[in-house]
Amino acid sequence: MRVLFYGELVIRLNFCRRDSTPKQEPPQFLKKIGDCEIYAGMTAKFTACASGYPEPEYEWFCDTVRLHPCDRYEMEKEGSGLVR
Repeated sequence: MRVLFYGELVIRLNFCRRDSTPKQEPPQFLKKIGDCEIYAGMTAKFTACASGYPEPEYEWFCDTVRLHPCDRYEMEKEGSGLVR
């Protein structure tokens, strides 16, 4: 499942099968990335929220290049499925 805007948020699931675990649920977006209009030199902030079981893993991309946390890109993930 992908959402595109000035990059993309990719969700991947790794399924494991156990009888005692909760039912597996596919990922779904509770809040998708929206449009953001900024001027040169301004900071943009993108927020998304997704749910699923097991909990989805997130990766941020700009075009086809994976972004990693650094001085220019801050990334955070909360246990509630919120990513920024």
